[in-house]
Amino acid sequence: AIHNPNPYRIAGKEFTATVDLEGTRFGSITRQAPWLLPASADTSLTLRLDFGWNAVGAAARALLDRGRVQYAIEGEMRVGTTADDRRFAIRRAGEVPLARLLQ
Repeated sequence: AIHNPNPYRIAGKEFTATVDLEGTRFGSITRQAPWLLPASADTSLTLRLDFGWNAVGAAARALLDRGRVQYAIEGEMRVGTTADDRRFAIRRAGEVPLARLLQ
């Protein structure tokens, strides 16, 4: 979900990011199809994750040992307004507990 706090709609143009699990590259996300973010609203955006199996083992071990997995997402989103295009960095990291994955 993406929240647009602005009183005007924003046209999304490009989204790219990498996803790491337990410090190992898990996959990447690329979306170049346009989308709209309505003014002052939340919007669900479906993104395709291309992944490799190399990080799955580390994530599974972390879930078994600690009951949670660490993740990091880093990338960029390009959006346009009536005035111009802007690029915004995306950085998010944290832990997801096993209980949340099972919901």
